[in-house]
Amino acid sequence: ETKSIIQHTYDPLNPLGITSPTVMTLYFDRSGLLWVGTWRGGVNTVAPRPFVHRQIIANSFILNNGAVSLLENHRGDLYIGTFLNGVWKYNFSTEALLHIPLPPIRDPMQPASVRSNQISTVERSDGRYINQLQEDKTGTIWIRDGDNGELIKYNPNSNRSSLVFRTPITKTGFREYLGCFLLDGDGTVWVGSERKLYHIDPKGTVYSISSSDQKNSKSLGPGSVNAILRDRSGTLWVGVSSGLHRFEEKSASFEKFQHIKNDSTSLSSNVVLNLLE
Repeated sequence: ETKSIIQHTYDPLNPLGITSPTVMTLYFDRSGLLWVGTWRGGVNTVAPRPFVHRQIIANSFILNNGAVSLLENHRGDLYIGTFLNGVWKYNFSTEALLHIPLPPIRDPMQPASVRSNQISTVERSDGRYINQLQEDKTGTIWIRDGDNGELIKYNPNSNRSSLVFRTPITKTGFREYLGCFLLDGDGTVWVGSERKLYHIDPKGTVYSISSSDQKNSKSLGPGSVNAILRDRSGTLWVGVSSGLHRFEEKSASFEKFQHIKNDSTSLSSNVVLNLLE
């Protein structure tokens, strides 16, 4: 079979084409169907052969505010995280959309809140920019609002959400950007911000693991924490804007892997944005 790259482009005259020139996120569900979250084009599905697009979700709130994160939970519902319009749940059997209730934003001057005041009343909902969605073993949905520096959990059974963690306020008056989180197997949560790595134990106690210290070579490197991964051997890896870090949990120290000029065996760049095993 010949391997090739097929480009899907936006064409307003093609009813079977993708509905926006800007793709915000891609997600494969359990059946293998590809879901495409777009900027102001709703949520599309892509049939692999032939490549046919279908606009499944075109609610005005999602059309006016891009779909930036997607998640299928164990019940088969699709959760959609939007730009400045919170989280929506789509039920396939009823084709109904439910706007998930989230806690009000505590800091009205956060960047996302400022942007939300610049769009129309029809478009505006809760001012939350939902970057990441994840389901844990209990069926709870975890929600990352990076711009507002908040980690939220939502209980589908009670239709209630609660704030789990907020990043500290910086000297600029805004909260640190919340770049990523990882649900660990023992019930703990790892959270990465633009300055630090945090650990939240099952009781909800928050520990600041490390921040950059130029005098300590074993500290976390400078820059944003963009990705966290627990590999199959149990090692915790942290992707930072200054390299890849392996966390030694017993000593609470880091081993750094960085780009070295003229060394082809080193990282190609110090900016690590994502991790996958």
